[in-house]
Amino acid sequence: MDSMDPKIDALLDQYEKNRVDLKNKLTNLEQLSCDVNNMFPKNTDFRNRYILDDKLKVMSHFYSTMLSFTQEINRSIKDEIEIRRRNSKGVEEDFDIRKVAKILDKENLKLVKKNEEKEASNG
Repeated sequence: MDSMDPKIDALLDQYEKNRVDLKNKLTNLEQLSCDVNNMFPKNTDFRNRYILDDKLKVMSHFYSTMLSFTQEINRSIKDEIEIRRRNSKGVEEDFDIRKVAKILDKENLKLVKKNEEKEASNG
């Protein structure tokens, strides 16, 4: 990774590993969904009405689970992007803060010198 902090690198690696695992589970769930779909009868006569109801419930749960896996993958990607952005922004902010601190120190020294000169000329 491109981070200086090993904890952040480990966290980003864990995000990536979790996404790969979720993608594998999603693929397995899609295959299971196809298998379950093939197990139920295709015709919709009166005898199979209750089976059809159960099939719809099972398939809706499969799709709901697949959707939640997809949302979790998207959330993981967004979190990783946010961590990378904050990490890179944090380095830049520290650098900018240092520059501002130096400028303020210089300005403060100038003010102190001016005050000393005023006191020396008045006293």
